[in-house]
Amino acid sequence: MNDESTSTKERSTHLQTLYPLGFRHDAQELSKMTVMFTLAYMLSIWSLSTVSLIFMSRLGETEFNASALAFTIYSLVSNTVMVGITYGSETLLPQCYGGNKRKMGIIVQRSIIIAGYVCFIIWAILLNMKYILSLFMKNQHTITLTDNILRCYLFLVPLDALALLLRSYITSSGRIFPTVVIYLIGNIVNIISHYICLYHTDINIYSSPLSIILSYLTIVIGIIIYIRISFFYEETWHPITHACLQEWNIYLKLALPGVMSSIITTWSFELGNVFAASLTPRSLSAQAIVVQVIFFVSLNMMAVGDSSTIFIGQNLGANKPKEASNAKNVTYTLAIILSAINMILLAIIYWWLPYIFEASADTISLARSILLWASLYSIMDGLNNVHLAIIKAW
Repeated sequence: MNDESTSTKERSTHLQTLYPLGFRHDAQELSKMTVMFTLAYMLSIWSLSTVSLIFMSRLGETEFNASALAFTIYSLVSNTVMVGITYGSETLLPQCYGGNKRKMGIIVQRSIIIAGYVCFIIWAILLNMKYILSLFMKNQHTITLTDNILRCYLFLVPLDALALLLRSYITSSGRIFPTVVIYLIGNIVNIISHYICLYHTDINIYSSPLSIILSYLTIVIGIIIYIRISFFYEETWHPITHACLQEWNIYLKLALPGVMSSIITTWSFELGNVFAASLTPRSLSAQAIVVQVIFFVSLNMMAVGDSSTIFIGQNLGANKPKEASNAKNVTYTLAIILSAINMILLAIIYWWLPYIFEASADTISLARSILLWASLYSIMDGLNNVHLAIIKAW
């Protein structure tokens, strides 16, 4: 009996060391935010591109490959950089919400101006991407189709940046559900637009960029309308002043490392599509399927990371370092639990998931074999993303 009571006390001591302020409350709050963020990511990052590729697979392997390659390049060149730029706002906004809320409007204005300058650099890279692709790709038809899609994506760059920055402005206060509804509306527009463009017009492969651009335009307008009519706008927005042109060094000290971190994290996985393009069309198709599947399974890890950034940041902004430290340990625990769930989920469904795309039997078979190896990487990548999100909050 004494041994049992001693071991029980030791376990209790270890738990108190890890969670000095308790586990349940923080776990419940983080779980609620994680569920909402998972839905938001599923309706934004993942579903828009996946729906597009499913529709493009109906046109043929060449069109599917060109669409997948174009979206991968856009993600590598534009979205990855813009996600890094938002590191500044995602760190500062929750802290300001826990402290001086009026500074939030100035931070958003500053981040939009900086993102606007970055858009010009991204446009220049996208316009010249065909010359880079021609260095290692032999299929000129695929290169031409990819280049045409990337030129359409030029309109998407500022919309994507605005959507990311305005979403971080709303979610920094813990208001995540409105973004879920707005992105759901954007997805409905995406599906309807793909169907109309593909089956009732002759624009074929251009259905993909046009539909995604319309979706993001809907999302940006929806977010702006919500900000304008909500009470959140009244307590956090600051009229546009010269203050947004000052203190850029503070923002850039957070944003530039964020860009590098985002590039390293995303490129290490998504570059597989680009390298697969230098092999065979079947390899590119299989790799594109694997990326979409792995990305879907990893959404919950991204969600728990962003939830921790907001939750920890609000505690730090309110000058509650002990609460922030406790939330950090709870986040790591939830991340480990979700990693185990992801491994089990992939082991169960990896055989059937590739069938949602219309591809040849050889392509699906190759996708399955790649998926098993890629799943191991995705687990470590997910834990790394959570760790980076916690660092971002501090």
